[in-house]
Amino acid sequence: MSSKTIKAKTAFILQHIETENDYLHNIYIFKKQSNMPSTEKMQSSYTQTRQN
Repeated sequence: MSSKTIKAKTAFILQHIETENDYLHNIYIFKKQSNMPSTEKMQSSYTQTRQN
């Protein structure tokens, strides 16, 4: 594997981890906002985060 490939893979993985953290953060916020978080709400928030 060339160093370019390794760098690209590392960047992709880091980006993926950031996205996962955003998703978990959104779920956390929803749980704080309401005691009964709806999966649908979380899903739409996640989609919006991905689009921004």
